[in-house]
Amino acid sequence: MFFRRSYLWVLAVLAFAYAFVVVLVPVPAIELPLGLLTLLFSPGYALSALALGPTPRWPWTLMFPMVVGLSVAFSVGEGLVLLAFHLGLPATVFAIVSLGLMVIALATFPADASQPASEAGFRGFLSEQFRLPGHSPGQRVVAVALLLAIVVVFAGIVYLSTSTPNQHPGIQMGIVGPNGLSDDLPNSGVPGANLTVEVTVGNNATPQVLYLVVLSMTENTTPSSYTTIKWSLPLQLGANTSATDTDVQLAADATVTVKVVFAFAVSGTYVLLFHLESSSGMILQEGSFSTTILPQT
Repeated sequence: MFFRRSYLWVLAVLAFAYAFVVVLVPVPAIELPLGLLTLLFSPGYALSALALGPTPRWPWTLMFPMVVGLSVAFSVGEGLVLLAFHLGLPATVFAIVSLGLMVIALATFPADASQPASEAGFRGFLSEQFRLPGHSPGQRVVAVALLLAIVVVFAGIVYLSTSTPNQHPGIQMGIVGPNGLSDDLPNSGVPGANLTVEVTVGNNATPQVLYLVVLSMTENTTPSSYTTIKWSLPLQLGANTSATDTDVQLAADATVTVKVVFAFAVSGTYVLLFHLESSSGMILQEGSFSTTILPQT
C-alpha cells in the first residue's frame, strides 16, 4: 500500500514544521533542508492520494517517481504563477500551500485504509526496490542522475525563496530641491523658516502602499531613539526626531512625488534621513542630506 494515513501524517507534520520555521524562525540554514524535503514529496503525495485513493493500480516503482515528478511540476508551476504577479518566490506561500494540501488529503483519505501490512515486510520491500531490480547498470545510473537533478533544482528553488526573498526590486527614490534638482536642496536656513524638498518614488510592476519616514539628528551623532512627531506639514523637526506614517500610494510602474516641508526651531547642523519602508517596516530605499540652521542675527 503506497498511500498510507501514517505517511500523510508524517508529511503533514513536516509541512507544518516548514511553515512554522518560515513564519516564526526564518533562518535559511533551517528553512533550506525542511523546504527541500517538504516540496520534494508533500505536494505530489497529497495530490496523488486525493486523485488515486489508497489502492492505486500501479506498482511502487512507478508511484514514487510519479509523486516526486508531480511535486516538482506543482512547485515549479506555483513559482511561475508567483513570478507572473511579480511576487517573487516567498517561502511562506510554498509552505502554506504544501500544508494546506496535506490537510485536505488527510481530511478526505479513507479512515479504514490506515491498516497496512507488516512494517518490517514493507521496509524489506522498500530496500529491495531502491536497488532498482530488473534494470541494467546504465539505467540505474540514469535514474540516480535524474533524481539528483531534481534535488538540485529544488534546492535552488528553496534557496531563492529563503535566502533571497522578494525585496520589491525596481523601487527607486530620489531627494531633490523644490525645483527638481539635487543642487536645490536646502543646505542652509534660519530657525522657524520653512524649507522644502521633494521625494520622488518610482515603483516596480506591483501596485502597493509604502511609507515615507523622515528622521533628523544633529551631525556626527547616532541616536538610539527618536521622539516621534505627527506627520503634518511643515514638519517641526529637531535633534533626534522622526515623522512617520505618511503613505505613498503607488500604482504599477508609476512615479509619485511627495513634497516635504520642514522647519527647525534651534540653530545647528542637522542630518535628515528619508526611509521608504514597506508595510512590514522593511527599509526598501533610503537617502539623506544635511542642512545648517544659522542663528538669526
